[in-house]
Amino acid sequence: IVYTQQSGAELDLWIKDATASQPHPLVQHAGVNRQPIISPDGRYVVFVSNRSGREHLWRTDADGTHPVELTRGDSDVDPTFTADGKAVIYRRLTSGRGYLHRVSVDGGEPVQIMEKPAGDPAVSPDGSLIVVYHRPAPTSTVNLTTLPVNGGEPRSIRVLPGHFGRFRWTPDGHSVAWS
Repeated sequence: IVYTQQSGAELDLWIKDATASQPHPLVQHAGVNRQPIISPDGRYVVFVSNRSGREHLWRTDADGTHPVELTRGDSDVDPTFTADGKAVIYRRLTSGRGYLHRVSVDGGEPVQIMEKPAGDPAVSPDGSLIVVYHRPAPTSTVNLTTLPVNGGEPRSIRVLPGHFGRFRWTPDGHSVAWS
């Protein structure tokens, strides 16, 4: 389990193995670190950090070593791995609006995968779809929307309530849950 814990003015990442009695620090004393995700193969942890000034995505090995800055946008948040673990889908905030991007787990140039603002991406267990929140027009309601993982035409599923939290696919990939 990887999680964020406050230490003074910093937010550090901690890790706890299911068999270990005590958690131990994974990333410490490097600014605000949050939204950790673990790669499907357990090799990497990707997280949001402001250690370089702005919120960017960073990757470390599962033991916290070898940090690599994956993105360099104005603000890059809401990371989720693709099912094969080779890329990270995330929301890049630009001029106050969030757009979905994909970047290789090794870094490189990000690719925008949806033209309209969207956020909180979650990749389906089979790796074929992304579920996001999406507002088709500035004055329309916010919708629960799916789109192909490599980009393509979004498909609205339903209108979302006024307040909603992180999306998660059920293990069978047939439903989406949120708080």
